[in-house]
Formats: sequence, structure tokens, C-alpha cells
Amino acid sequence: MVFPYFKKLAKYVPMPEDIMDKAMIQYHSDRNARIDFEVRILPDEEEYHCEDIGRTYQGIFVKKKVLFEGEIMEYRISELEDGKWVLKKEGSVSCDAASAAGDSESRFACLNEMSLCLSLKDEEGLKKRMREYLTKNAAAEELFPLM
Repeated sequence: MVFPYFKKLAKYVPMPEDIMDKAMIQYHSDRNARIDFEVRILPDEEEYHCEDIGRTYQGIFVKKKVLFEGEIMEYRISELEDGKWVLKKEGSVSCDAASAAGDSESRFACLNEMSLCLSLKDEEGLKKRMREYLTKNAAAEELFPLM
């Protein structure tokens, strides 16, 4: 079970990259509630589309999604009440590249840093990040070959 507050615990306890690399949304409801979760990723998507949101615990729903630098995930959560869908929560989350990349050695953090260097026109920083990404990718392929 993973909850959004786990990211705050990273100051005190080492957290897996799988948790730190994702934006998370949490919604509380009745344990038997039927939930409809709609999402769109800006700036690329204009229309909302439905996605699954996992029931992490009784009445607690959590959505985890990898977002890159500059992306914003807008969401709407509706509940089925008396046969009708009622909008209960809406909002947005964005990539927090600074905190996600802080001490992270993940390939997602490298990609975010490359994007940041590109937007800042930092050619040397971009080259360095690209080398790091290729090295990490090659190491992952060598250590964990596809079966």
C-alpha cells in the first residue's frame, strides 16, 4: 500500500524511486463507493478520459502517475449517488522536478533534468545529463535483461 504522504517521509527514511517519481492523488469516500476518475495531461491533452483509480484501503483511493517537467495532470473525481454521477473533487497536480530529482538517481529524474537544461539552453548540463541517462539505461539493461 502506497499513500501520498510517503513522499514527505523521504526526509527521514529512504524511499524507493517508484514512490518518489510519481505524482499522487488521494480520495476518501465510503468503503463501498463507486468512483469515476477522469484525467487529462496538459499541455498535450485537451479532453478528459477515464482511468482506473486503485482502492488502496477501505474507502481510500490513490492514483499514481509519472509526470515529467512541464506536465500538469488535471483530474475530476465523481461518485455514483442514487444512480447519478456527482462531481466530488477536482484539481491538478504537476511534476515537482526539484523534489523528485533532489537526491534521486532514477532515469525519470535524469529525463526531467534534461528537459530543464533544454529549456534553460544549458548545453553542457544537457550533455552531462544525457550521458548519465545512457549510462543508467545501459546498466539497467545489463543487470536486468529481458527474458
